[in-house]
Amino acid sequence: MDEPMSLGQQVLSAGEPWYSSGTFWTIVGIAVAIALGSWAAWAAFRSARPKRALYVAVDQAVPLLRIAPGLQGRGLAVTLEGRSLKAPYVVTVDVISASALDIAPAAFCDKPLELEFGVPVLALLDKTSDAGRAGVREPAIAVRDTALHVGPALLTRRHRLRYTVLLDGRPEFRPLADLVDVTLQGETAANRLNGFRPTFGTWPVTAAVSGVTAFLAAIFAILRLLSS
Repeated sequence: MDEPMSLGQQVLSAGEPWYSSGTFWTIVGIAVAIALGSWAAWAAFRSARPKRALYVAVDQAVPLLRIAPGLQGRGLAVTLEGRSLKAPYVVTVDVISASALDIAPAAFCDKPLELEFGVPVLALLDKTSDAGRAGVREPAIAVRDTALHVGPALLTRRHRLRYTVLLDGRPEFRPLADLVDVTLQGETAANRLNGFRPTFGTWPVTAAVSGVTAFLAAIFAILRLLSS
């Protein structure tokens, strides 16, 4: 009675080129399915990895001296403690954490978040801090020439900071920070104020489904090869 042929004998016994064997292409299919499954699992992990982001933007910039009809040449002026201001502005800035995890003080690298206005900051008129939970200290704030320095401090994943300052000059705002593993975004922060929920989108789900599908395809191919 003939003994059953090994898998290698089945591939080569027909005398046909190796690439024309059905068994060979089954093996290739298994390898591809395993590779695809591994890639999908890695992609899902990368996409679902918690991220941290700060959205910093000017919400309002109001000039206190407006040249309205009938006021030109009438000596309208704004003074602060006896100092005449040339172009006073009241500016409000939002700093909003939109993160999956808290931003630790260590992420600041011992340097503050700088809210640079490009013109002298005369006074901090108002400040608010909403950490979204109790027991979180308000970040330290300091006026430094043309900038407002915030922190370093713990910022919770939904922390909301709002600062209103008096400037003398038209502001040219830009946030500056050396934050570790934190993305600093300059887009309008106001649309993050209401009902923000951290989301990773549909990409991790798609990648995970692809990985499971590829894994099941590999198992099916192995079972089919063993039963042939």
